[in-house]
Parts: sequence; C-alpha cells; structure tokens
Amino acid sequence: MTSLAHLAGATGGIFLYELAPASRDFILGQLKGEGAPAERFGFVFDRAPLPVAREDGALQSELAAAGFDIVSTAPIDYQGTVTAEGRHVNVPAFFVMARAGARQ
Repeated sequence: MTSLAHLAGATGGIFLYELAPASRDFILGQLKGEGAPAERFGFVFDRAPLPVAREDGALQSELAAAGFDIVSTAPIDYQGTVTAEGRHVNVPAFFVMARAGARQ
C-alpha cells in the first residue's frame, strides 16, 4: 500500500478492482465442473496464493491505514470466459475508489 500512497501523492486517487473472497469457491467449483479447464488451471490454486485470500473489508482497512480516504466501494461481477466455446461466468468481485487523505 505504501507504493500506491506514493503514486497517489497528496491529492491523487486510486481505483482498485479485485476478486471478492467468495470468488475462490466459485472459481474452484466452475473449474471442477468443467473438467478441461480444471486440468489446465487447477495447478494455479495449488501453487499460488490468490488475491481472494483477504477477508471482506481487509483491502479497505489496509488502504485506510496507508492514509487513503475510501470514497466508494461496492460489489461488482467480473465476467470471464471459461471454455473454448466461449461460455461466460460472472465471478464475484468488488471495487474500491479511494483518494489520498491525511497521512499518519
């Protein structure tokens, strides 16, 4: 968060779009149900921490601790394509708009 605060400076703002905590189970369920995508992408879940590891509200708390004022936050879906045929799914996500605030 320190780097974001540096980039925002004293008067800037940021917009973050991140997968929601609920998306991990959603994605795993989708991959398991599809077969081929699970074979291609399942290894990622075994080897790499996902950004959805945060609890609800954790990102907002981290931003506030870094000196940002939260302007707006809301759930939003991330639309992804999961099959060669182009089947779409809406993955739970959220956005946060924040502006530089008083540094602590």
